Amino acid sequence: MFIIFFINYLHIKKDYQWPYVTVFDSDEDLIDKLNTMDLRKISDNMKEFNKIREADLLSNWCSIIKKKENSKIPSTYQESLSYFNTNEFQV
Repeated sequence: MFIIFFINYLHIKKDYQWPYVTVFDSDEDLIDKLNTMDLRKISDNMKEFNKIREADLLSNWCSIIKKKENSKIPSTYQESLSYFNTNEFQV
């Protein structure tokens, strides 16, 4: 039940989208999609996306740690964003 709620929540929350996530509108829609989609291909695409995402996250954290070793703790949220090379985060 939680998974169904969560997936429907993702469908409602338009700005919260990951690639290769398939949303459904009803039980019938879910069954239809499960019967017609290439689940292996979707899974492979998700794995590849997550490899890239993991490498990017690791690179970002390594950069943050290197910057931190030579600087003080940020005193503001805005100052801390400079560690991520951005002015704002997108949710």
